[in-house]
Amino acid sequence: MTRSPRRLKQQVQDTVGEQVRDLPLHAVRLAMFGVGRALLLGDRVTRDYKEITEGGGVKPVIGRLRHDVQHTAEKVVGTVVERVRGGEDAEPEPEPEPARPRRTRPARPSAAREDGAAVRRRPGGEISVGKPGASDGPVAKP
Repeated sequence: MTRSPRRLKQQVQDTVGEQVRDLPLHAVRLAMFGVGRALLLGDRVTRDYKEITEGGGVKPVIGRLRHDVQHTAEKVVGTVVERVRGGEDAEPEPEPEPARPRRTRPARPSAAREDGAAVRRRPGGEISVGKPGASDGPVAKP
């Protein structure tokens, strides 16, 4: 069954109309994303400045920045390789564990937020924040 040009035109108009209606929402999301990133950058610059001026020196900050750049480069290369392969079923090569920079000051005493929620690292470097003892997997009923 072939589609008539009128029906096709109507479908295109409907689709474009829906996308145009969503533009203000996308603009607000983009603005909020930009503000959030600017605040994070400001916090990081302030923290780095304090670390440099309070005796930690420049080396720890540069080491952490180098680690961040390497990690970002690895992610970009991985994404490019995945897109170039085009979703082949080939197994991806395991990523080597990057060398972590040595800390000059002691680590934070606990991995919990102020409200008592546990902070866990997921495989792949993500941080999960939730209730103490909560798990992301299925929960067995007693």
